[in-house]
Amino acid sequence: MLGAGTGSNSNSGTITLLGDTTIGVDVGVLTLSGAIGGAASLTKVGLGMLTLSGGNTFTGLTTVTAGILEANSATALGTIASGTVVQNGPPCTSVPASR
Repeated sequence: MLGAGTGSNSNSGTITLLGDTTIGVDVGVLTLSGAIGGAASLTKVGLGMLTLSGGNTFTGLTTVTAGILEANSATALGTIASGTVVQNGPPCTSVPASR
């Protein structure tokens, strides 16, 4: 599991998902601005915020179980071929890219 501590953390490097991956952000914000690729799924857990802003190409399902997932690019959620699931009722908000 990839995770973030308190405050704001960021990674601008390329990430390759070699298997289904869970990203835990318990508090604060984790920003992943590099490209995320691979034939696997990404699950966001924890009450914090995960921001995805890279040109992502991963092909698996994107799942949000808690907290906030901010998608800051047209391909932030990968190829979306497998879809996106929001579980347990976290709020969903669409924010225009030009903000």
